Amino acid sequence: MLTIKEKWINALDAQFKEEVSKDNKKQYKLNALIVPFNKISRNGVLYSKESIEKTYKQVEGLKLHHNHEIDGASNFPRGKWTEAWLSDDGMHAVAEIFDTEYNKDYIEWLKADNNPQVSLQITGSASSEKTEDGKYMQVANIESWLEISSVNVPGFLQAQGSFESVLSEALKQKEEDEEEVELEVGDDVKTRNGKGKLVKIVGNQGTIDTGDTEITANLDDIWLSEESLDFYEALNTVREAIQEPLKEGFNRATMWMLDFLEVEKEK
Repeated sequence: MLTIKEKWINALDAQFKEEVSKDNKKQYKLNALIVPFNKISRNGVLYSKESIEKTYKQVEGLKLHHNHEIDGASNFPRGKWTEAWLSDDGMHAVAEIFDTEYNKDYIEWLKADNNPQVSLQITGSASSEKTEDGKYMQVANIESWLEISSVNVPGFLQAQGSFESVLSEALKQKEEDEEEVELEVGDDVKTRNGKGKLVKIVGNQGTIDTGDTEITANLDDIWLSEESLDFYEALNTVREAIQEPLKEGFNRATMWMLDFLEVEKEK
């Protein structure tokens, strides 16, 4: 289980709406499809419907901010998330935009953009599961909804840390690990010290029966591929080629020293 704290996800869709209340006052609202159900994202993430059913009401009452600017005396909230609900397609929420003097430029931006990006800070966890086609996906559980903002800063998620990017990296590593061949007793294997049949695996150690003797080696140093043994054979050949001239040079130096000492002795 992978635990992820205070990362960001993007709402699937958001729309700005201008309405008129019963007492003929303008109302500005932001409707968002926060998380879809039964849909695997392009990053291989499926959000757990059960976890959202448990937590979605946390959104109600949260302030709406812009670009996640929540600190400082001048960073007033832009609105308030007044309602969250579930439907067949996912989790929805609506925010009421404050009709204030400081929000005038913000409201004009929402009108012009119409479909603003909405970013949510969450804490959650995820576990890897295989899909029907044999590929891995991350099933994400949302545990806490912390803060929600409209966003118009390009690349904000990349700069601040995306929930899905973290899961995507973990998923990529999982798939890479899955691609590694797992050794089994009975495999014909090779290691730097010989080749034979793998007869025993205990922990991270494997025992190879070469026919003449048994070799114990770390599983990381045991391969099924022909290329691996060829590499070490070539490496040993290079080592021998280097060592022979060194030995010859050492022997020549030794003989010269002995001759020198013999001459000195005769003196």
